[in-house]
Amino acid sequence: MREDLAPSTATTRRAWLASALVTLAGCGGGGGAAPAGAPPAAASPATPTPSSPPSPPPSAPSPTPGGASPSAAVRAALATGTHWEFLVTRQQGSVSASGSDSTQDWGLVRWTLGAPRQVAGVAGHELRIEGDTAGAARWLVPPWRFIALDGARWVASSDDTTLVTVYDPAMPGSSTGFFIGTGSARVLTATRSHFEGAYNRFEGIGLGASSSDGGCRWVFDEQVCMATTTSVSQQELLVDGIGPAGFRFSAGYLSGDPAVGVAVRQSLTVELVGTSLAARDGTQLRPPPWSPALPLPAARERAVAVTLGTRVYVFGGIGATADFDARRVDRFESLLGGWQRLPDAPRSLLGWQGTVVGSRIGLFGGSDGLLFEPVNGRWTATARRLDSGQVTGVGTRVRSDGRTEVLAIVDRGSAFLQATLVRYWPDQDRWETLGSFERGPLERYEALLVGNRFLIIGGRSGTDFVPSVRALDVDTREIRPLGRLAEGVAEPAVALHGGRVIVAGGVNHGGYRPQVHWIDPVAGAVTAGPALLGGVKGAAAASVQGAVLVMGGRDGRTTAPAVATVWRHRP
Repeated sequence: MREDLAPSTATTRRAWLASALVTLAGCGGGGGAAPAGAPPAAASPATPTPSSPPSPPPSAPSPTPGGASPSAAVRAALATGTHWEFLVTRQQGSVSASGSDSTQDWGLVRWTLGAPRQVAGVAGHELRIEGDTAGAARWLVPPWRFIALDGARWVASSDDTTLVTVYDPAMPGSSTGFFIGTGSARVLTATRSHFEGAYNRFEGIGLGASSSDGGCRWVFDEQVCMATTTSVSQQELLVDGIGPAGFRFSAGYLSGDPAVGVAVRQSLTVELVGTSLAARDGTQLRPPPWSPALPLPAARERAVAVTLGTRVYVFGGIGATADFDARRVDRFESLLGGWQRLPDAPRSLLGWQGTVVGSRIGLFGGSDGLLFEPVNGRWTATARRLDSGQVTGVGTRVRSDGRTEVLAIVDRGSAFLQATLVRYWPDQDRWETLGSFERGPLERYEALLVGNRFLIIGGRSGTDFVPSVRALDVDTREIRPLGRLAEGVAEPAVALHGGRVIVAGGVNHGGYRPQVHWIDPVAGAVTAGPALLGGVKGAAAASVQGAVLVMGGRDGRTTAPAVATVWRHRP
């Protein structure tokens, strides 16, 4: 281990090694235990990309150790308040004769320069590292507490006493890079290169280190020896005017006999997505289209979200400790940007669906419904309906005669090939059965009323996840294909936004998915949108003030049944 590595950082990296290597080898592969309720994962984990996975690590043109030319200087105007924001994604997959497994994780981390100071006679700044310690960022915490640009030489310190050369155009043997762990058996190389991230492409100076140690390898600053075939690759990119812009780490090993062993692959990517600095070549950064918003007051999965005016109401759901929070009601004030807890609903709303009914919000499930009046907080129960089953979709339509009707799909489960369409008249407090339609052996799908059609999106049929989008005409009860998602998912978050339907996340054999699709009901087109930063299923979605919110759900980053995360996107 490097002598200048901070003890806390060494502990973090040893923990990474233990989970990424020793545990996997000992248990015969896999990405760790999946959260309760998660399906078995596939070999190729999802990567948060706008429309397609980022390119693999670039092949640098014959990197060589030793001095780079003077034109390889990386400059930057460092000052108190200078900051870099990084998106960190981690993937892990294994393949064996018995099957495959994969996991993914992500996090956002911010570096900020603090007060000026000197270390070993060099003037620089203290470095503060903050961010999402619950995500993949926890796997990569650089040890630096001090950074300086001494002429053309970047230096850093982890103990406020000893300086380490991070980058020098002359490439002395002691150079480390901002992220690369060289170890005593590695030689750092430098060359002109580029970095392809999920959202940005950079060109600059590429630092690299790789090895295939026949059983021993350096991962960051720890040497790990196992009776396996191993390989490690690390690549970092520095951009003139900015400094650190990207890093990609990959490690692979084969545990056991090649014929029956487990092939394990680890990868970690760090991408610059925001900075106060400017690249000298004019490269403009593209931040992730989805940004964190004020989180839910309480974590929940399978909640119901309904927008009324400039406010979003979130009803029910399953709490983070697996205790049912199914009566809870929260309101988001989009103009003021805050959450407020409202009095609980009179009974559980788990598995219910919601829609706006005039100035009220209707929640429907079980054998009846509840009408909520936001002005005074009053709840009124509707009449009971005759059709038994779960309400899987609900929407409101104003007829040509001016009357308002609530239409709902009632489903008795995948064992029944038909579902029932029902209607509720709010002005008469009366239910009607309109008839049945053939929906097939489908469960865990989403249904959303748009005009005179219910869009039936995704779902699961037996062991298969369904990518289809179908349109049910509520007047004729005919159901027709409308389009297809790029992959089948169950339990995505859906919402109507500007005449289009957004479909975000979901779950399938690949785990929790980050993919986003837009459905144009008029054109009958399904297109890919910018993906979430990480996969989520069972989230609630809402459209308010020109933005889409994806709230809560389960993202697989923790063992908790639900999260409070809220993501905002302005299409």
